[in-house]
Amino acid sequence: MSNLAPLQAREYYRADLIGLRVLNAQGFEFGRIAHFIDGPAYPLMVVRGAKRTLAFPRRRNNCGGVDLARGEVLVDWDPLED
Repeated sequence: MSNLAPLQAREYYRADLIGLRVLNAQGFEFGRIAHFIDGPAYPLMVVRGAKRTLAFPRRRNNCGGVDLARGEVLVDWDPLED
């Protein structure tokens, strides 16, 4: 039995998102969610990729969805330039 509060649609516990792959609609993979940082306006999702670690604001308007079964978070971010 869980002591955690039930979630609404499109809500997730941060702990359930750690380790998921972060991709955009074009299939570009940014890396995997390492952890979250509480920012002044929005939580920051820290994503570790092969070449770098990035922190992105985690807001509903830039997150296209979470698929726990596939282990993926879809985001509306442009691919990074090297």
